[in-house]
Amino acid sequence: MPYVFLIALSVLLIGYAFLGRSFAYLGLAPIYVGEIVFILGLATLLVNREWLHLRRLNVVKWLVLFMLWGALRTIPFISRYGTNALRDGASWGYGLFAIFIGYSVAKEFAYAGMMNFYRKWIKYFVIWVPVTILLPLIAADELPTLPWGPNGSIPFFSLKGGDIAVHLSGILAFMILIAPFESRKLREEAIMACWFISFLLVGFIGRAALLTMSTVSVFLVLSSSPKRWFKWFAMVCIVVSLSILLNLKINTGSEREISFEQLAMNVQSVFGTAENYSGEGSKEWRLLWWSRIIEYTIFGEYFWTGKGYGINLADDDGFQVLDDSALRSPHNGHLTFLARGGVPGFVLWTSLQASFFISLFKAFRRWRKGGFVAESQLCLWVLAYWLAFMVNGAFDVFLEGPQGGIWFWSLFGFGISLIYAERQIVASQVG
Repeated sequence: MPYVFLIALSVLLIGYAFLGRSFAYLGLAPIYVGEIVFILGLATLLVNREWLHLRRLNVVKWLVLFMLWGALRTIPFISRYGTNALRDGASWGYGLFAIFIGYSVAKEFAYAGMMNFYRKWIKYFVIWVPVTILLPLIAADELPTLPWGPNGSIPFFSLKGGDIAVHLSGILAFMILIAPFESRKLREEAIMACWFISFLLVGFIGRAALLTMSTVSVFLVLSSSPKRWFKWFAMVCIVVSLSILLNLKINTGSEREISFEQLAMNVQSVFGTAENYSGEGSKEWRLLWWSRIIEYTIFGEYFWTGKGYGINLADDDGFQVLDDSALRSPHNGHLTFLARGGVPGFVLWTSLQASFFISLFKAFRRWRKGGFVAESQLCLWVLAYWLAFMVNGAFDVFLEGPQGGIWFWSLFGFGISLIYAERQIVASQVG
């Protein structure tokens, strides 16, 4: 069953990566494709009790505490808010995917197989990104919609720039950290060219996407050999230089264009205020909402409990911007846990992430010290990918949804499996 679950999950994650919301709504409400794979993962744990060995890991202990608090702040609101409470509670409930993955991958020692699978689909993803971005701009009226999702239809092309940036960051980390240790070489130059086209389309338009990829790039520079990242850095310099010399400008059909001026404005807006920039309004709206959350939790009446899972935070906090009240959480997944779980929930969330980082970094050092170079590089790759999720999750409703949340917790579980497998190997060597 662990093997069957891993195959089903792999298909699920690829569907989320390529299609986003249009794939996430595949199914019959309230049971969608993500819930189906979740049930399969739960069945895997019920049949195999060996997963209980994971409880020895500190990061798993923190995960259990985090999920227990989430349950305490969800169950009392089910009678009042119904499925909305369960929907909001999925942001912590998806944490079970980390247990599913942590056990299944370690059980099958499926690292080589999963990395080979990942290696095969990333080349299609970097080709797919320009298609899914440009087609809606060129032929929006002719593109198909699917007869499910909100209001009975959803656009076939429904990926968000931030989601794409996270996966582009993971691909960049894979190319720099993992590809040299694969038995079969990727056609690296072709992947690089497609990756940079995708980077231009995503990173030059959105601030969060640019910040996500830039943060991961800095991490890769600090954690890998210059021989691996130098040519990527050189290509960035060449692309930016050419865009300046040729005064490259590509109209995207929106207020933001692909140009060096847009890139400079994005950077300026991240670290300060950019005049005449269309994104300043949404930036101010976010900051005001985040300040409001901090006010009523850290300094207010919701310090210990938060507002719970089920209430529409956008409506209750006075920051709703959609007519159908579809927006439910602030554009910051970390502050969502603060607003809904109070300070205890936020402390558990940050402690869980700190424990994950520290445990995986220690595993990386022990893997490398023991001569397991490929496994140690996998640890770095997970950390780089995890960092991308952390950054993008701070600027969008990303970790709360299935296409972001299930991906995040699956990666989290993959890291747990590396920590657990390293402990097992060390124990066997000592024995």
